[in-house]
Amino acid sequence: MRVARLKVGGGLSASDTACAIQADWLGIPVLRSSFPETTARAAALLAGLGAGFWSREADLPPLPGETRVFEPRIDADQRAEGREAWRRAVDAVTGWAAERG
Repeated sequence: MRVARLKVGGGLSASDTACAIQADWLGIPVLRSSFPETTARAAALLAGLGAGFWSREADLPPLPGETRVFEPRIDADQRAEGREAWRRAVDAVTGWAAERG
């Protein structure tokens, strides 16, 4: 499955830095609503959909507020290099933890 964009909400999404990092490492735009309770509202909308209040997803009302879009700032090569560095770091820590028992 290819994800074209990521909509975020909840506590950590209030951080511009966290949203920018996600956009960079995922290589897709990250969208954050200015409405702070996106998680609770989305849960309520899905409950209404499940209960038959709305018959299809297209009928759901949009979330209120402006949306800020964080675009990726690094290219595919930089992303690949970063992921490889992350893998090496995980391997190093995993080896260190195994040695310590």
